[in-house]
Amino acid sequence: MTDRIAYYAIVRDGTGIDRATGLARRRFTPDGRVDESLRRDLGWQASSAIFEWDMNDVSGRELVEISETEAAELIERFQ
Repeated sequence: MTDRIAYYAIVRDGTGIDRATGLARRRFTPDGRVDESLRRDLGWQASSAIFEWDMNDVSGRELVEISETEAAELIERFQ
């Protein structure tokens, strides 16, 4: 079974995904949710960004759900 993955562009309040400053993802696995952020070396690491956003515990940034294609385009841009 393939995990379902939701991708989120990290943007400053009021800007669009074309000005994203980061990328996060939430993988839904048989063992539960796994939240990760893209690192500078383009690897994924555990992150609390999505959880903090879910709890409204962020200021000055916003997460915008994007497609897998848009996430791949962001990764390409970050290279």
